Amino acid sequence: MAPAIRVREYRMIPVRDIRPDGDQPRRDFAKDALRRLAESLRAIGQIEDIVVRESDHGYQLVAGERRWRAAQLAELSELAAKVVEIDDDRIHAVQLAENIHRENLTDVRLAFVYRDLLRRGQDEEAIAQDMNLPRRDIAEKLSIIDRNTLIDLQQNEIEHLQSRVESLEHQVELLKLQLGRSAELNSKI
Repeated sequence: MAPAIRVREYRMIPVRDIRPDGDQPRRDFAKDALRRLAESLRAIGQIEDIVVRESDHGYQLVAGERRWRAAQLAELSELAAKVVEIDDDRIHAVQLAENIHRENLTDVRLAFVYRDLLRRGQDEEAIAQDMNLPRRDIAEKLSIIDRNTLIDLQQNEIEHLQSRVESLEHQVELLKLQLGRSAELNSKI
């Protein structure tokens, strides 16, 4: 399999020319952690490049959204960036791999991201290969959500519930409870 990313160049890019990817798997950015990273950027500078690709409106973030947000807080004018070429159908797998290996995404969030990758044409085996995980791990996360029943539920509501509990067992029970309530409401309509 060919690499998903091809590096074109390294360059300094104005922070104002960079836009986040709205479909990025990571959605939560702790304010305190961003503040500390901003302070670090001001004090010692940028240690790791962000990764971007060219877009119609400047540059789209592929990896490094925390650094970009912290740079805005630190009022930096530009960031060191690796400019890459990457296909639309591969960007989400790359972003997910970046986040899985750096930050603990919630199991429910992972399940939704895996489902989105399936909808984009990847199969469980390809996702597992991209993430360097056993296929059973992908299947386990996908089993958290029922692909047919949860479509109508708001993803944010589910993630909010999931973020309040620690264990996977409790997360699944909360989802079942939410599904039961949704089914009850649908039957009354």
